[in-house]
Amino acid sequence: MAKKAQKKKNKNRPNRPNLSPLTMLRPRLDGLINNPGWTDKEDEEIMADLNAVVRGIEAADYLPVLLRAVQSAPEIVHESLNRLLPGWIDTNQNKDVFLMLLEEESIAHENIDLAKAWLMQMGVEQERLNKEQDSTFCDAYFGIDGFPSQAFLIILWYHNRTRSKVRGINFLIDFNPPWEGSIKDGFVLPQRSHRDAIHEFVDIWDERELTITQLDGAEAKAKFIEAIYHNQEANVRIHRDIANVRELIIKHIFSLPDLEETPSLTVADFDAVCKKGQRAEQAMFVEQNFGRRIRTEDGKEVVVVGDPWDEDEY
Repeated sequence: MAKKAQKKKNKNRPNRPNLSPLTMLRPRLDGLINNPGWTDKEDEEIMADLNAVVRGIEAADYLPVLLRAVQSAPEIVHESLNRLLPGWIDTNQNKDVFLMLLEEESIAHENIDLAKAWLMQMGVEQERLNKEQDSTFCDAYFGIDGFPSQAFLIILWYHNRTRSKVRGINFLIDFNPPWEGSIKDGFVLPQRSHRDAIHEFVDIWDERELTITQLDGAEAKAKFIEAIYHNQEANVRIHRDIANVRELIIKHIFSLPDLEETPSLTVADFDAVCKKGQRAEQAMFVEQNFGRRIRTEDGKEVVVVGDPWDEDEY
């Protein structure tokens, strides 16, 4: 009888979600940081509170969350947090983990300056931090057909500390109306070894008989900016898939060197192209459902239906 009663009691008990410590980390950090007077405690008490909040979570997982929480904190506590937290990270022997996160680009772009400032407080030299952040470029490739009608721009960067893996972005460029040389679409390339990335994302275009050119960083940046200017001129908004990886573009393309003739393009300029003009998705919908406009050699425009890389349509 007792067992049945216990079973019934357990049955009526509400199910509680088994949340991991990482799931609750940000709310708990916000609770500490926004607690009036918390930063006025003794340093030992603050560190004990932090140790309790991150217990059971790997440093590689909680450090990026900590950065985001501090960036969102009221300005009145920034000075105290920036004084205390680097020492707490160093005391827990997580300086190397923190540096690794920065080098492997696992820290959001808007938090990089804060991460660098903390690492410098821990004794990491500024030259090393700047070197790691400025040397991620691997290589780039530009492929274009003979009309010209279509092109691609692939920019690859090193994704890990040992430079054994790369990631990148493939921008698709269209020279037909309404694009007129602007970026039509694009997607982030998944992590691969450099050799596999070239085989999987560049060599596959050989069958299309495109002219493919390898670019250095400055040349790749110039091609990107040229295409963005065409987006502005054609009044075509950047595709949302590209706008959604804004931080990667700022991090890995805006940081590349300029050629002498490279025109200026600010982050604000890029953001404007992401928000103004005809939506790229709308123009692509028209192409896919009603036909694409192409320009023939004599300058006339005709409408065709089919694969934009299909030579039979010309």
